[in-house]
Amino acid sequence: GDSFGGRVFKKIFCEEVKKVLLKEKDWGSKAPPKPLDLDCILKSAAAAEKEAEAATLKLAEGAEEKCTSARSSLRDQEVLSLHENVKEFLATTRRFISERKDMIGSATFDKDDEIAMDFVAATANLRMHIYGIPTLSRFAVKGIAGNIIHAIATTNAMAAGLVVMEGIKVLTGGGKEQLKPKAAWIGDRGNIIQFQALEEPSKHCVVCGDAQMTIVVDRKVFTLEKLYGVLNNKLGMIEPSVNTLGGSYWGVKEENDEEALAKYLRDIFQDGEQLSIEDDAQDFSFNLLLSFDDLDEKEHPVGYILTTSDEELQKAKEKPNLERLGMKASSSSKKRSAPGGGSATDGDAAPASKRIRSEEAIVLT
Repeated sequence: GDSFGGRVFKKIFCEEVKKVLLKEKDWGSKAPPKPLDLDCILKSAAAAEKEAEAATLKLAEGAEEKCTSARSSLRDQEVLSLHENVKEFLATTRRFISERKDMIGSATFDKDDEIAMDFVAATANLRMHIYGIPTLSRFAVKGIAGNIIHAIATTNAMAAGLVVMEGIKVLTGGGKEQLKPKAAWIGDRGNIIQFQALEEPSKHCVVCGDAQMTIVVDRKVFTLEKLYGVLNNKLGMIEPSVNTLGGSYWGVKEENDEEALAKYLRDIFQDGEQLSIEDDAQDFSFNLLLSFDDLDEKEHPVGYILTTSDEELQKAKEKPNLERLGMKASSSSKKRSAPGGGSATDGDAAPASKRIRSEEAIVLT
């Protein structure tokens, strides 16, 4: 075809692919791309669908006929054949030129724009055909190109209903056990809806209680950058800001250059100083008591101890954290104290992990 759409088709899907084949000789286990011959495709389509011969030839020769973009939801989920994608490409190219000539060169993609979506779906499927990739329906292409996560309406309705039910309980004040708010989990097998009682606020928590969090750092190695790392990786903060109650401001990590981040905490803060830690991204703040010490590298390889309890802090300094939690730290057969009293040998089965209760300290070493 000599139409503009036909010339573009030949340039992109035939000539450019041939150039790739000339540059790349060894395709290994992958099949090389196959250039598309527009004339052959249109002829084969005419032979297979005689009733569509006139429309196909008119599109290839630049006729003014338009291909309607009105399609049913069932049509959107059909995987089109090669010649159907060719027809779609030629039709949408001509529609764009005739209806949006002033937007050529400045148009942007919108998944809700019928012409743009038809063009992208046809073009993507033609490229897939060239490289031997299974083609997709328009619905699937729209989900990928528009970055859409397809939701299941029934699950959304169930979740919305559960939220309303729990909201009613909150507004009515609860009272009876069955009316108290609970967390609801939606599963895919067995009990579809599972309820879990909400945990009571803990006085030992720095978020919902009034616990004091302390960090003891190794004065020899701990820098400002490492402090930001602890706040991000261990406390789950997104944009932690570090300041002092005395008025010193260090802000978020991005506000400091490499020289500032490399400074040792001992050079910029005092031993026993209170730091004000804030995270505007989560509307969360707390005070952090900073302390310096010469920590044993073997017992505390990360160079710090983070805790909410003075008693646990003392224990962490006195002996290795793994031994304190009753977990095997070596292959020796010596007895050691087990959690909750008694003793345990290396022959005993040690628990893979131990959940630290809310009243216990968080000691990270």
